[in-house]
Amino acid sequence: MLRAANLNPGFIRRFRTEVNIAYRTDVGKTRMANEDAVLTLVNSDNNIFVCAVADGMGGHKGGGTASATALNILRRRLIGLDGKQVGDYIRSLEEIVHDINDEILQRAKYDRSLQGMGSTITACIIHKDQMIVFHIGDSRLYVLHNHELRQVTKDHSLVQRLVDEGRLTQDEAATHPNRNILLKALGSTEHLTADILEVLLPPGAKILLCSDGLTTMVDDKQIKEILENNTYEAATDKLITAANNAGGLDNITVIICDAGETM
Repeated sequence: MLRAANLNPGFIRRFRTEVNIAYRTDVGKTRMANEDAVLTLVNSDNNIFVCAVADGMGGHKGGGTASATALNILRRRLIGLDGKQVGDYIRSLEEIVHDINDEILQRAKYDRSLQGMGSTITACIIHKDQMIVFHIGDSRLYVLHNHELRQVTKDHSLVQRLVDEGRLTQDEAATHPNRNILLKALGSTEHLTADILEVLLPPGAKILLCSDGLTTMVDDKQIKEILENNTYEAATDKLITAANNAGGLDNITVIICDAGETM
């Protein structure tokens, strides 16, 4: 069986497998509830590791339901792949995303209190030095290596499109009043595809997954400094604290992991 860990707000835990990981989620300073969700899985051979962040939208009930639905389906489907090769995981991703999206749409259709709910999802599958990333929305995945912090995912947001079109700079996008408008999210449309990327992990690379509650409050320079100068657990705590000190306007979720380097 795959071993799974679901994360409750305010809880932090580290796994020692072939992948080192620490993670934490926090409600922030202005929200009444935490609509973020986190999932980690490791297969029975202890050589394929999955971690994921989902950021729900649609109010307390809707947002929390959407993010939990996304990661519960992901968990069930990946548990069913235990004993398979990493290629089987990769080939299943499009179908898994379709199933998650369909379930969110159907639940919203038949429960009026859930209408308009949706969720981001950013996840990675790590096997040795190979990482497969799949992504919808504006939760992010970064890789830190050789003092360089690289954003692997691209936000599916209005401001990112304006940046791509040359109508905004990155600095302008960071403070734009419409920076939270998404162009793609689970539950937003019937026909939805995820960005699926393959990344080769160099020795010593650190991986950061986070919801936008971190990145709208803390810039990349500060994120890099915290990642470089702290243990994994301390970095998760300091990133959450930095976001809250900057206003904590949203739920904040952070996962830090690697491909097996000693912490």
